[in-house]
Amino acid sequence: MQFYKNQSKLANDFSTFLETKIFSDFQIINENTNTIFNCHKFVLFARSSYFQGLFRSQMKESQEGKVEISGITDQTMEKILNFLYSGTIEYSPENAFELLLATQKLMITDENFVNTLISFIQQNINIENAMDAFVLSYSFNIENLSTFCSSFIQKNIKELQKKGIFNSLTEQEIHIILDTNQTFLEKEIQKLRSLILWAQSKLELPLSTNELTSFSKNQIEAIRNKISPFIHKIHFCEISPLDIFPYSSIGLISEQIYTNINNLNIFLKKSNEKLAEFLRFKFRNDFKNFQIFVPKISTPKGSNIIRSFSREHYLLHKLQESIPTFDFINSCSLIYSSLKDGFTPKEFHLKCDNKGPCLVLFKTQNEIIFGGFSSVDKKKEEQKDKKKENQSYWISDPNSLIFSLKTGPFDFSNHINVAPIINTRSDFAIFYAPNCGPQFGTDIVVSSSKDPSKPFDTFYSSYGDFGVTKFTLLSGLSQNHRKTRSFFAGVEKDWKIQVMEVFAQENSN
Repeated sequence: MQFYKNQSKLANDFSTFLETKIFSDFQIINENTNTIFNCHKFVLFARSSYFQGLFRSQMKESQEGKVEISGITDQTMEKILNFLYSGTIEYSPENAFELLLATQKLMITDENFVNTLISFIQQNINIENAMDAFVLSYSFNIENLSTFCSSFIQKNIKELQKKGIFNSLTEQEIHIILDTNQTFLEKEIQKLRSLILWAQSKLELPLSTNELTSFSKNQIEAIRNKISPFIHKIHFCEISPLDIFPYSSIGLISEQIYTNINNLNIFLKKSNEKLAEFLRFKFRNDFKNFQIFVPKISTPKGSNIIRSFSREHYLLHKLQESIPTFDFINSCSLIYSSLKDGFTPKEFHLKCDNKGPCLVLFKTQNEIIFGGFSSVDKKKEEQKDKKKENQSYWISDPNSLIFSLKTGPFDFSNHINVAPIINTRSDFAIFYAPNCGPQFGTDIVVSSSKDPSKPFDTFYSSYGDFGVTKFTLLSGLSQNHRKTRSFFAGVEKDWKIQVMEVFAQENSN
């Protein structure tokens, strides 16, 4: 048997489709420049997981035959589309980052090209671009590039600091750097000092921590306000009282934090090693409310899920730590319980719409607890955009996140696994539909039939597709893997949700 291959001719023929736009049936619109790219669905579907999901869905973009995409320049989009059609692309140190970003946003399925691009970027990493490469790789969970950049940064940390690379980072990038487990800055006091220098740079103040004593009260207050959104990410329990005192004495760090560190330091000297480790872990991020023993707090009235947790006070503190903008401990109330209110879309929306930021907890029949947080108000968003009643649509929420909880015996590794929304995909964070329950991207989905009065699990199962769409894939998990799809509920599909509860701030109405 003989075969004839002429892939070059085939690639040229497909390129002609893109150039002539003949039979094009879909438009990609640059949200920033309004440039229109006429394409063909069958090519996009074959070459991009992003478009596979889009075309398989009943989303507005699929039905209207167009989609708006941001964060990709016209020139880069042109190159990427030409590659999708022809399999050929020209890349250089100047455009490699833009191309990699585009491949991740559009979820290009050509792994050979993506890996080639990653290898090329690794070969061209330098002091000037290493931090940008790390932020990009971390944002899209490109582990091999992230590890490479982390190693490079760690080896060249002094040179990066000397050139002020950290000071040029954006607030979003600072969040990423402080959220990672990387050891660029091995000590917490180094993190604090770098954060203060970053704030001084953004405020155009002299760049030396030795200059702090000469700053005015207004300047100190400005620095304090600038670092305030990040201060909870500093593990003060690992900083000595002597190191923190200079900042406390000028009002940059609160006196209460210094007192807590000092008290803990004194107490730990009298404790055995195991108890010391326990205390350091437990109060790692909670020095504002520090006490030697857990403060007595009340569980939101009526919550079945929290009371079923073997250490409910610990759970509340960990939820508060993961979602600092949501006062879960002091002013939170249960607004919906599937056990009390009914497990239907109708009751869910009746109780939860127009309630402001909400936290959702699920408990499965096998006692697994997971959930999500949305900072937006569905109904207010609907009114703002003048959406029609009974219409389904996506809601942008750059602050949303999903999480899982370990419910086994307490130990030092027991924690909440938090997956924040990927910033570049925040427009698809929350899905609203009258016949659906909570839906975070396509990562956590609670569906029902077309009848909102029917229970959630009557016709359509609850499921999740974690790692394929919107939220950050956690370390150790890979896309389209069985372990990843079953990460939250313990099974890949047909989640058996026993209880669903929704919490809101008491003053949010």
